[in-house]
Amino acid sequence: MIGGGQIDEAVRAYTGADAFGVNAVEAVSLCKGWTGAAA
Repeated sequence: MIGGGQIDEAVRAYTGADAFGVNAVEAVSLCKGWTGAAA
């Protein structure tokens, strides 16, 4: 996972990351989804 305001789908694909979040809240939501934790 990568993240930050300058990250988009093109950067995610270029780096080979599994996902990206534009902010910390979105990143936590993605992680919770991956782990099955309550959102």
